[in-house]
Amino acid sequence: MSRLRGYLSRLARKILRRFPALARNSVGRAAIAASRELLQSNPTIPAPSVPPVTSPEPTPQTKTVVENPDALAPPTTAMVHPIRGTECEIVLCCSFTGRHDILQQIIHESTTCNATVRWMLCGSTPEDASFIEMIARQTGVVAGFNCENKPLGRKWQTCVVEATKLFTAETFGIIGSDDFASRRLLDHIAGLIRKEREAEIYTDLYCTLEWLLWIRNDESPLSPNILRCNYLAASAFQPLGSGRFYSARFLESCDGRIFDSRLDRLLDDRGFEEIRSRGGSIIYYSIEDAPMLSVKGNWVQMNDTEDFLKASTLDIREDSFAGYRLLSESMSGTALRYLARPTKIGPQFHFSDLDPGLTKDPSSSDGMSQPESSRRDIEGP
Repeated sequence: MSRLRGYLSRLARKILRRFPALARNSVGRAAIAASRELLQSNPTIPAPSVPPVTSPEPTPQTKTVVENPDALAPPTTAMVHPIRGTECEIVLCCSFTGRHDILQQIIHESTTCNATVRWMLCGSTPEDASFIEMIARQTGVVAGFNCENKPLGRKWQTCVVEATKLFTAETFGIIGSDDFASRRLLDHIAGLIRKEREAEIYTDLYCTLEWLLWIRNDESPLSPNILRCNYLAASAFQPLGSGRFYSARFLESCDGRIFDSRLDRLLDDRGFEEIRSRGGSIIYYSIEDAPMLSVKGNWVQMNDTEDFLKASTLDIREDSFAGYRLLSESMSGTALRYLARPTKIGPQFHFSDLDPGLTKDPSSSDGMSQPESSRRDIEGP
């Protein structure tokens, strides 16, 4: 019916255009009125009613609120166990989300030292779970599981507690997912523990107030660069969050409670304050003893590089040449080549153009010259 009405309407307009005088006489006006009455007397038959397609209401993103500072997060995946066993000298604990590429390099660096090292990883996404399974098979030294990512303090707390349950070790270290504990550092800590064990001396915490920062961010005008960082004496109320090594004895005494499960920032103050309140023993290691290296790359970070450089509590100075020399003596060649790979703005360190007094290694595939002797929160997502 609607097609018929449309046809009649178009026919009437065509006739009127060809015979305009018809619209002005009485016969034409009568015909127009009759056609309008005919069209209006047959209303449009409505189309069948189709219910609108609606999307389900999105689940509101609510912030997880944890009232108990000791709370643990229930695991969301099964525990992956290390192939090489659970007895070792050092366990490194790391809560992470993403950053798989650099974390893989950090874990491999730990396998090049003389100390026996194991890892406890705590992720949150399906990709994190796949990474844990992959790196565990690849290295044989990794255990891990997934749990909820927020609050970040609860995630770290769960990671450490699960590590103390699974592993028998002398010390448990805290490492961020973009921080390298150099093989020299791991051997240094293991050496100190062996000497203390012979003398029946026990240190509760090994930590540092200074570290190296490698800016390797294609989007930063500061890249590439190595900075030497340390806390100013007047503000050094806490050591660096990453690179803390807690003794198994201390963790047993406090049930592994060194993070505040309620917090997303400043969550690692708790362990250090607990040791101080008990009058526990603390040893600080220096960059010269063994460097801790933090990497600033193209990923989401808790502390942006620019804000970090403006911090009034830090003493920061450019240290690329001396820092590179120290790192080359402290880290594996694989890790160093990973960090020094070319970026969009050119080679990370092209010493041949700068002539810093270093000898050139003609066997280097990238032409890079080699040295003659060859407090930040633990970050989450």
